[in-house]
Amino acid sequence: MDRHAALNVWVMLRNGAGPGGAFLYAITLAMAAVGEEFVMVLTLFLGLGAWRLSRIGVLVRHIASVETLGSTTVICLDKTGTLTLGSYTLGSHAPLLPAVSEAELLQASALACEPNPADSMERVIVEHCAEHGVDVARLHSAWQLAYDYDFDMVGRHMSHVWKRRDGTGGCIVAKGALEGIAEHCEFGSGEREKAFEANAELAARGMRVLAVAGRFTEGPSAFTGVRAQDERSLRLFGLLGFLDPVRPEVPAAVAECQRAGVKLKLITGDHALTAHAIADATGLKHDDDGIVTGEELDRAGGAKLAALVRTKSIFARVRPEQKYAIVQALKDAGEIVAMTGDGINDAPALRRADIGVSMGRRGTEVARAAADIVLLEDNFTALVATIREGRRIFDNLQRAFGYLVGFKVMLVGLALAVPLAGLPILLTPVTLVWLELIVHPVSALLFEGRTPEKDVMARPPLDPARPILAGRSALVSAVSGAMLAAGALGIYVSLLGHGESYARSAAMVVAVAGSLLLVWAELCGAGAWWSVGFPREARFWIVTATIALSLPIFMEARPIAAVLGIDPLNGRHWMAAIALALAAVGWRSAGTGARS
Repeated sequence: MDRHAALNVWVMLRNGAGPGGAFLYAITLAMAAVGEEFVMVLTLFLGLGAWRLSRIGVLVRHIASVETLGSTTVICLDKTGTLTLGSYTLGSHAPLLPAVSEAELLQASALACEPNPADSMERVIVEHCAEHGVDVARLHSAWQLAYDYDFDMVGRHMSHVWKRRDGTGGCIVAKGALEGIAEHCEFGSGEREKAFEANAELAARGMRVLAVAGRFTEGPSAFTGVRAQDERSLRLFGLLGFLDPVRPEVPAAVAECQRAGVKLKLITGDHALTAHAIADATGLKHDDDGIVTGEELDRAGGAKLAALVRTKSIFARVRPEQKYAIVQALKDAGEIVAMTGDGINDAPALRRADIGVSMGRRGTEVARAAADIVLLEDNFTALVATIREGRRIFDNLQRAFGYLVGFKVMLVGLALAVPLAGLPILLTPVTLVWLELIVHPVSALLFEGRTPEKDVMARPPLDPARPILAGRSALVSAVSGAMLAAGALGIYVSLLGHGESYARSAAMVVAVAGSLLLVWAELCGAGAWWSVGFPREARFWIVTATIALSLPIFMEARPIAAVLGIDPLNGRHWMAAIALALAAVGWRSAGTGARS
């Protein structure tokens, strides 16, 4: 734009303007051409979007993710606490072997937990055992914890080694997924099959199932502290089935996502049948035979893994590193991926996703730090609201940018044409500041606060490669601005005989009235002006009335009029200026101004 300013200075000097006037007009042209409003509007919209989301329990850690939300094509969902309430109740306990009593199962279940458990599931187990006759305090007074083996991500189980305080014996008790526990157990004829049938029956009822197994010894302890040696020859005591109800609002949110063209992938460490039951309860679309397990993911690779991840909706018995692989495969397929997680091991997948979403209550500090968004209430419906907000912001940015393009084309057109035509200065720095004071509140208040369209969640996800304003939309806005510049310039030239200030007043009426009509055209979108209902937001009418009334007030207030270089207009010229503005923008009313 520096070359254009220099050209204007040269033209004005050649036409007889003084160096001061030429330099002043070059500054005016630079002010008109600089598009600082676009960056300001984008930042403002994203910031206010983050503020709105905070009011519904969504903390935005990276503001750019607000814009990405509208383009989300896939959400990879954790089950516990996101789709479900995250509050377990122990709905079933069942010894599986004839030689195991209920008392033995409950006692072993209590010993499978920490003495003073912090984990919510362990607290449920201990309370359940106490309610069914186990004196937990006495049990712990008789046993001393010797070794605590952490959760095994591959076998999906953990175990505790206890020694009797009187030195008469010891035991190891393990709890976890039956598939992992069974690898350390000894079974009689048909016992293994019976155990897996019972496990599948509980899982099919939507329960999270834990197997409890152990080995008790008499005399000197046979436990060495070497996990592989201690976790051998275990006896399966039974199964614990936990209920975690689906959040009542989740089915509607799932349906809204699916209507919006957002694919949902349920990724859980639970049994495949548990995941299937939860998918049925929430209405998540899936093939009954389309459940992929972690073992299948391990065996798959390359094109097969990509096909599984792209076409299947339920992934069960998945390890954290497999979550990362799923996210990567989806991104490689061109999807925009949102990923929910709460554990330390979920952090890599959260970072790899386009939008990492951590739980606020259950999430670890590491998971929250890795995420772009934190759901403070651990609620999936809040994530759906963020997608809706992202789409609303994109729609309103399209409107605001369309308006800005038309407005800036008008200003630059006037700033360039007047000196090239050898006419007296139309846009002085003061009048330009006046016009700029119109565009800023209009962009911030009229477009940003616009309520979402009724079909905002009934449309496919936004194409992330698509510019905010492109193609036909930008052309329509630019043509409107050019026609406004031509109208303002035309009335300015025709009224110069009435004086420079009088002609400038008429041109300002075209510019300001045209600005308000540009707003209306962008708000109407593809619809004809008369077919679109009037905006219901009070701010629209307040801002519009303030801008419209500023024209006659400034013209009649002589000190202000003198500064702006304008004079009052007669009624005929008022009507002519408004008619020119209507003609410059009104052609869009037949739907030709549709955003594309």
